[in-house]
Amino acid sequence: MKKGILKYEPIFGFMDLPTLQNYAATSDLFVHCAFIEVEGLSCMEAIQTGLVPIIAKGRLTATSQFALNPESTYQARKPKLLARRIDYWLSHEKERKEEALKYVGLGEKYNIDYSIKAIIKMFEDAITMANK
Repeated sequence: MKKGILKYEPIFGFMDLPTLQNYAATSDLFVHCAFIEVEGLSCMEAIQTGLVPIIAKGRLTATSQFALNPESTYQARKPKLLARRIDYWLSHEKERKEEALKYVGLGEKYNIDYSIKAIIKMFEDAITMANK
């Protein structure tokens, strides 16, 4: 690799949760390039550890909804914009560390237990409204 471009070789592939969390703990950013996404789970698992994401926005993906800052999204298939986002976060270390704290635990509202409680409350509210 060219000096000054990448410190480590990028990793492409599927990982189990413990492996993903281990890499997240030693990473500066999580780049999610999918322009077609049906789940977004890998992104959620990575960012809730406090890893700042850069997430592709596109017609066939909703993963960018997890971004808390406009600097954490870019239009899918626009590599120059992705590069600008990477450069931004890597050159603004203080802001990146502050932003990372906002992501810790973010996934809790997507936890299955939270969802079950929310749907039960919705049904209880519907029953209450129907009985009035």
